[in-house]
Amino acid sequence: MKCVIQVVTAARDIGSCLFHGTRVDDPWFKPKTTYRVLLIILGEELTAESVVTVTEFNDRPSMLLRCEDLIKLMIRSLFSEHMCKFYERNTLYGRVILTALVLAVLLSKPVEGKNATGRGVVRLAVIAPADREHEQSLYRVLPAVDLAIRKVSDPFTGSLPAWDIRVDHRDSRCSSTYGPLAAFEFYINRSADAFLGPVCDYVIAPVARYAGEWGIPVLTAGAQADAFRHKPLSYPTLTRMMGSYRLVGEALRHILHVFGWQVAGLLYHNHGVGSPRGNSMCHFTLGAVFTALNQTPAHRSFNEDTASAQEYRQLLQFVSRSARIVVVCANPNTVREILLAAEELNMVDSGEYVFFNIELFSSSESSMRPWEVIGDTPERNERAKKAYSALLTVTAATPDNKEYRTFSDEVKRLAEDRYNLTFNNESVSTFVTAFYDAVLLYSLALNETLNAGGSELDGRAITQRMWNRTFKGLAGQVNIDTNGDRIADYSLLDMDPATHTFHTVANYIGATRTLEYVPGTKIYWAGDRTDPPPDTPTCGFDNSLCPDNSLPGYAILSIVLSSVVVLLVIASVFIYR
Repeated sequence: MKCVIQVVTAARDIGSCLFHGTRVDDPWFKPKTTYRVLLIILGEELTAESVVTVTEFNDRPSMLLRCEDLIKLMIRSLFSEHMCKFYERNTLYGRVILTALVLAVLLSKPVEGKNATGRGVVRLAVIAPADREHEQSLYRVLPAVDLAIRKVSDPFTGSLPAWDIRVDHRDSRCSSTYGPLAAFEFYINRSADAFLGPVCDYVIAPVARYAGEWGIPVLTAGAQADAFRHKPLSYPTLTRMMGSYRLVGEALRHILHVFGWQVAGLLYHNHGVGSPRGNSMCHFTLGAVFTALNQTPAHRSFNEDTASAQEYRQLLQFVSRSARIVVVCANPNTVREILLAAEELNMVDSGEYVFFNIELFSSSESSMRPWEVIGDTPERNERAKKAYSALLTVTAATPDNKEYRTFSDEVKRLAEDRYNLTFNNESVSTFVTAFYDAVLLYSLALNETLNAGGSELDGRAITQRMWNRTFKGLAGQVNIDTNGDRIADYSLLDMDPATHTFHTVANYIGATRTLEYVPGTKIYWAGDRTDPPPDTPTCGFDNSLCPDNSLPGYAILSIVLSSVVVLLVIASVFIYR
């Protein structure tokens, strides 16, 4: 890539800007070559705020942004090796003094064949939160991406043998400001052939829109909200590697119907009112469940950062007035506190209630004994163990084979050695494996695009080859539908009363929409039940379905008094005789 800074004379009317010095005989310009121009006009007296116009020599506009901070970021991001020529001219128009800069980026014409740009290089840009405590942390994703690159670039078995696949990353901070700025930085530096991430919904939304205009593929384990399924108009290059919340809702609805349940209550964590983080993942997840159930279930949200045990008891009492099947979405510690509150309210021993926990990004080891917390009292751990007997967990299907265990060990080793992140005793989550599969899918589509005479710059063509296909991923067959969404599978977990560990008892297969039981397993119901409880008590939630055949108090009193009178009469007769 070659760049050139040229002089622009700017008039008071931005629309009448004239380009000067763009001579065909300039050694930096070549005939029949596309030049992209970034026009930066700095001058407070000309406009109320700074303006960045991105256009091309054929006058077809592609973006107009008004953001002074974005201008400063773009200027800072211009590496010195890109500054091939630099001119500056101050032009006086009355009292207006302008400094105008134009950055022209030379884009080579693609040539046919495997080495589309003659360099054999693919650049992947990873955008995710750098917070190491975040369940979707950048440093959990990067080791999986590294391992996937090692696989696809293998000179003998890889889909991109001997290609130089380079990875760069940025911290999105889960911010709708910093995430898009990171993507824009990658774009103007031409350092992203594909985006991996972002993962936070409020970050992926603008980035996926921009990437659609830029023609850059976006593969993410996020973007599960229902709005992201509208691809053609808003997100034409977005591929969702974890499916969607809508699929979670469909899976849970199917599971409930298998047990004959129609009525359920919903309890979920959401951020506080006015939080800059917007709505939580649980809000979107149970929103999809609410829609899938096709009814109006009792539902309440709470802020797990501030909620108390008393609030959890009140929530459970509220939902018990209209449901016996309770769906919960919160972090594992909060779910444990809710179940302890349920045990205190006798909702476990009664055998009348079943709780479902939605855990989308599970790691198998951390989900096996969630009732046991090191540091808590033995008495509370015992109560929690009993409470979890009433819980079933729905989670993304996690493989349990040698390949996955080897992968998990490698990810943990790389995370510690390269990125200073320790997984402790937990396995890598399905969220991490989704990014591994994303690199595999992208490499397959790129290989096919190259063989068809395209290049790694043909982002839209590559995206279309990723959709409506099946390929072998880490956990087995991965199905991507015609809309570019993974058809995800989900597992149903129950606690074995003998070992007190959770294990998979059934799998919901998204492609066939069926629930398949694991041979040799069964579900153990709380309260020593041998069958699932009904979702509605026999007499209803307020006993209104059972007629009250008992006599009222006044009738009983009348009968007693009448009996006394009769006895007195009989006694009087005998006494008189």
